[in-house]
Amino acid sequence: MIMTALTPQQKRVLNSIRVFQAEYPEGVPYNIFKLDLNIPEEDLTSILGYLGEEWHISR
Repeated sequence: MIMTALTPQQKRVLNSIRVFQAEYPEGVPYNIFKLDLNIPEEDLTSILGYLGEEWHISR
């Protein structure tokens, strides 16, 4: 398995998931990310997809 380096935006999203995980054990709502991170929707969707593909998160 090859480890890939995460970009600063990807790290922000991953850290946000960790913060909200306790509050939303069934999964963090997408709108929470949009409000918390202030990242364009296209970028957020792409980042979440990438993190899922690389097994950093599960959907």
